[in-house]
Amino acid sequence: MEQDIQSFSGHARADTRVAYKEKRDTLIQNDHTLLIAGQFVENDTLFFVQEYDCEAGKMSRNTYIFLEPDRQSEYFQPDYWINRFEGNHEDYLQQIKEHRNYHLKNNGTPYQKVNTFGLPADWIPLHYFDGKPYAYIPPETDTPAPRRLTDSLLIQKDFEIYTFPLRKSRKLSPTLYHFRLEETDLFIHILDEQTQTAVWEYRQGKKNWYHLMIPVASVRYFDLMHSIAPNHKYFETHQAPVFDSVNIKALLQQKQQSNIPEKE
Repeated sequence: MEQDIQSFSGHARADTRVAYKEKRDTLIQNDHTLLIAGQFVENDTLFFVQEYDCEAGKMSRNTYIFLEPDRQSEYFQPDYWINRFEGNHEDYLQQIKEHRNYHLKNNGTPYQKVNTFGLPADWIPLHYFDGKPYAYIPPETDTPAPRRLTDSLLIQKDFEIYTFPLRKSRKLSPTLYHFRLEETDLFIHILDEQTQTAVWEYRQGKKNWYHLMIPVASVRYFDLMHSIAPNHKYFETHQAPVFDSVNIKALLQQKQQSNIPEKE
C-alpha cells in the first residue's frame, strides 16, 4: 500500500476514531486459543485484536490491542516514552557508564562529541495499519527499536541497550542530516516540519535499510495503538495486527530530498 507524506502531516491530522470500516475476523479458534482481529467497537473503544486463552476450562482474555481513547493520557506525553526507554533511570545510567568504560578500555580514547543540530533526542517507530499512521505501545518492545540520539552515541533499546559511537556529523540541508557511526552511515531525512516524521536511512557498504520514525514529542499528532498482554507474551509478528509495508523510497521521492553524497 502506498503511503502519502500528507498522512503524517501535523496539519492534516483528523480524528480517525470514526474513519474505519467495521470488520471482525476469527483467526484462531481451538481448545486453547480464540484470536479475533479487525476493527470493531466494544464499550465505546475501537479494538484491533482480542486474544483469549483457555485456563482451567474457561476462556479469559490475555491480549487486547485498541485505539487509546484518551488523548489527554500520559501515553501522549514525552515523559512516558522517555521513562519507558530508560526503565529504571539509575540502572540505565549505569549501563551507559559501563558501555563508555568498555569503549575507553578497548579504544584508549573516550567517545567523540558531535553536533546533533538540535534534532530531537528520543525516537520511536511510526507504523501504518490499514493505510493510517499510528504510534504504537507494544507489550514489550517494538520493531524497529526505539532509539536515542546524543552528542556522542546512538542508543537503541529492545530487551537490551546497544550503543553506537558517533564519529562525525554534517547538516546537508535544512531537512537532511548525516551521522557517521563506526561502520555505518546514518542519514536522517525530515519529511514533515511540524511532526518531524523522518526516514532514518542506514548505509553499510552496498546495503541500505530504512526506518520510519517520529520524535516522542510528536506522538500527540497521531492516533495511538495500545497493546496490553498481562499474562504472557503476545507475538504480533506471527499473528495480528499485521502492519502495512511502507514504501519508504517513495516517501523520499515525494519529498524530493537532496541527493545523498556517495560514501566517503
